[in-house]
Amino acid sequence: MNTVNAKLILSLLAGVLVFVGAALTIEVVLFTSSAEQAEGKVVAVGKRSSGSGWRYDADVTFSDKGNSSHTVHFTYITTPLVSLLSAGRQVSVLYSADDPAGSARLEFFPILWFWPGLLCAAGLGAGMLAWRVRSRPVPAPPLPKPTPKKAPLKS
Repeated sequence: MNTVNAKLILSLLAGVLVFVGAALTIEVVLFTSSAEQAEGKVVAVGKRSSGSGWRYDADVTFSDKGNSSHTVHFTYITTPLVSLLSAGRQVSVLYSADDPAGSARLEFFPILWFWPGLLCAAGLGAGMLAWRVRSRPVPAPPLPKPTPKKAPLKS
């Protein structure tokens, strides 16, 4: 693959990653700015094997502003959440008033910002790589070798 193609592919990849990361960032900002907050309680915790490692499950119960109780099932693949998801622990839940159970998210920085941050960082990294790839000019074809001129014959 020549450097022009590599630069183009890296530039396109960078653009897509930054675009998706920015879209996710906007979604999280809009959600967190309009979401209601409630205190919830972890009522059940589980750990199960998956093809790529362990998955951690937690059932969290919280009450919305109308005092309706909701139990939401969360599944995460990250180990640092194990301490957060111990049974009986109080957690902060963000939810949309229109759909409390369907929109609930734990208010925990890594959960909310992991994917937007990762995609934006990867896009910026790909952009820097694209910028660093040097476009080498295509070399000109070699010039023909000059043919030596014959000296005129003397008679």
